[in-house]
Amino acid sequence: VIHKPTGTVASATEQRSQHENRKNALKRLRSKIALKVRRDTDIDTADFQVPEQLAAILPSRAKGKRFGQKHREYPRGIQVLVDLLVANNLSVADTARCLNLSTGALSRLITADSDLLKEINQQRQSKGMRPLRKN
Repeated sequence: VIHKPTGTVASATEQRSQHENRKNALKRLRSKIALKVRRDTDIDTADFQVPEQLAAILPSRAKGKRFGQKHREYPRGIQVLVDLLVANNLSVADTARCLNLSTGALSRLITADSDLLKEINQQRQSKGMRPLRKN
């Protein structure tokens, strides 16, 4: 499956069913786009409102209402999170402050998703920053 506007490609061949493989490929494509495609994020800390897509994955939300990594909408929340991190120069502390979270809570959210951690660390290393570690 190819996302033509970005040229992002994802595939799946582990199932016998073409329908299941297409469904898995679309999930992978959504995740890849969320991690690789950036959007400008205007951060005015005085009246910053957490977007609903991001609020849905944050640990501050009630556990029963929070989207986990397998939820269909999870990649949208991750995309907004990465956009916000990039807008804060990849600073976990500054991003956590914008989200009214502790730095540890945001770090746990990032390190719980290995693809997200890998992408953030690649971006941090390209800027000469230390990589985040899994706890």
